[in-house]
Amino acid sequence: MTMLWPGATVGTLSKLELSWLTFTAVLWLIATLYKIRMSDDRPQALFWLFWSVSCAGNLLLIAAQDVLGFYIGFSMMSLGAYALVIHSGKPAARRAGRVYLQLAILGEMALLASLLMASHAGNGSLLLSEVQQSDIPPIAALLLLLGLGLKAGFWPLHGWLPLAHPAAPAPASAVLSGAMIKAGILGLWKIMPESAISGQSALLIMTLAMISAMYGVLAGLMQHEVKRILAYSSVSQVSYLLFLLALAWLMPEHRTLIATVLTIYTVHHGLIKGSLFIAADFFSVRSQSLVMNRANQFMLLVAALAIAGLPITSGMAAKSALKSLLEGEPLALWYTLISVGSVATSLIIIKVLLTFRARHATAAIQPTDPVKATLWWMLSLSAIALPWLWPDMREPLVSSLATDKLWAASWPIVLGGLIYWAWPARWTRALSGAEKIGLCIPSLSLKLKQAINRLATSPTDFSFSDKKLRKFERRWNRLWQGSTVNVSALLLIAVMLLTGALMYA
Repeated sequence: MTMLWPGATVGTLSKLELSWLTFTAVLWLIATLYKIRMSDDRPQALFWLFWSVSCAGNLLLIAAQDVLGFYIGFSMMSLGAYALVIHSGKPAARRAGRVYLQLAILGEMALLASLLMASHAGNGSLLLSEVQQSDIPPIAALLLLLGLGLKAGFWPLHGWLPLAHPAAPAPASAVLSGAMIKAGILGLWKIMPESAISGQSALLIMTLAMISAMYGVLAGLMQHEVKRILAYSSVSQVSYLLFLLALAWLMPEHRTLIATVLTIYTVHHGLIKGSLFIAADFFSVRSQSLVMNRANQFMLLVAALAIAGLPITSGMAAKSALKSLLEGEPLALWYTLISVGSVATSLIIIKVLLTFRARHATAAIQPTDPVKATLWWMLSLSAIALPWLWPDMREPLVSSLATDKLWAASWPIVLGGLIYWAWPARWTRALSGAEKIGLCIPSLSLKLKQAINRLATSPTDFSFSDKKLRKFERRWNRLWQGSTVNVSALLLIAVMLLTGALMYA
């Protein structure tokens, strides 16, 4: 189906795209309904405007089958999410929003450049299927990996993620981590030609993915705020999706099978991580009923441990499906590394649970909102219900119910618990700098600001004072907190429409 501009196409979705679209729509719907029930004294009109823009963009980029459709959807989602990050108006939120917007624009510049080069390599075609079959130059592949990697948030392109998640409202964090960061992974899957990534490059990306998975855990263990821990957990978990992408580039003959595993892992992580981020708000108060508190705590335990691969959950199905791809001598080393990663995941999940427990113990007692409780339980129960409702996930789960497979899924959780219990304090001190490893955007921004301030007070500053620069910065931030982002998005769409019209004139 062609609409909007010449070459704009939304056609029959593949099995992967349909599953992606379904879980994304479900997560956005539940997060929307939950946010409606939250009390908020700040103005809501702009929030809901950008929420709608971001949601529409997220759904569009999944359904789009052409370059411009994907890019417009990606831009709508990214620019709209800025307003979600800064919604509270607090200094930390504004700082997180500034970093997020800078990296989002950098990523879109890289993505646009790569898409233009890829489209040119495909003889000017705008269809993603034809672009994916073209021979793009190495610089285009690198820019594509950079542009979409910044959205996915794996190390070392994760700088915005630990800042944005704690700053945004819990439902916004749920869609940021559950759905939006997956857009980067989906984009790489739909656009990157197999010929652009050599076998050696694929192995290098697989290595990067495992480093990122370990980094996310180590940095998360150093945190004390639950949403920040969950943010680093997302850095770790999205790395396994990057690993699957690289595996598909390494073994293109197994692309169909890997697509199924990628879908299973994405849907599982998206729904459960969305549940955990919403729990950050849901568990900020305690129910008047002791039974309800115990039931909520049990459901939180199941949902959290599902991320670590708890038996009879979607996590076990996802982990089993991933490991099944690595069975055999050629990939034995990667199988071992994934098992080590499962132990590491257990460590950070235990940290999450203990942080929730400490926070909930001191929370105020209030009547339970039945709508919020129902919505959170729906997401959390997907850890148990989804494998039996979805045939693609049921098969790996059923095949892993043998005694040896159950033990294979359980021992990383048990070992992770033992390691956490015996964790020496000196290890914590030794790893206290783990968070600083990689791309430390806030630190770089501060150094840049200090350099500007030094220039402003030097004899060659042309009478610009620090006070004037800070006043300019405040005006600039207020400018982007208003309707300018929305206007920019509309102008961007207009430019894309004009470009498409000129290309086919």
